Amino acid sequence: MITVFGPGEIYLRNRGGEVPPDTWVRVGTAGVPDGNLVTGGATDPATAAALLRGVTHAEDRGRVGADGERWWYHRGTVDPAAAARAVRGLPEQGQFEAVAAGLTGREVTFEAWLDDEGLLRRVTYRFGTAEAGAGDLVSTTELLDFGVPVPVRVPPEGEVADGTVAAR
Repeated sequence: MITVFGPGEIYLRNRGGEVPPDTWVRVGTAGVPDGNLVTGGATDPATAAALLRGVTHAEDRGRVGADGERWWYHRGTVDPAAAARAVRGLPEQGQFEAVAAGLTGREVTFEAWLDDEGLLRRVTYRFGTAEAGAGDLVSTTELLDFGVPVPVRVPPEGEVADGTVAAR
């Protein structure tokens, strides 16, 4: 499956099921009960970074070796509702509000690695799940090659069908 992230939307290609081959399916992230961060496990890089606006506790763990480089390592907790307030008026607001509603009473922990310029290079979130015995969902986003142009386009309307994500 190929995934392209747009503001407040995820485009999925070759997702299977009743979808014809090579058809894109558009899913609005705010309309998914948990913002698609948990049910779909998909976090676009901008959303992954913006979720850190809801940090409630953070520990500086010093410099660590990662991918042949030395990065600053931090870990702590994030409140998606606080992140939603911090991005009020931006596309991520609805997604974070959905995450907060879907994770009421459960903690979201993070680990973040930053380079010497303060750029976020990797972030890992652990979302506690309500399902007994399901464990935590872990989402990691890596950010590499800053400043290198990447040709990405949102699929044109003629190639897109609107879709939904079924609640579990």
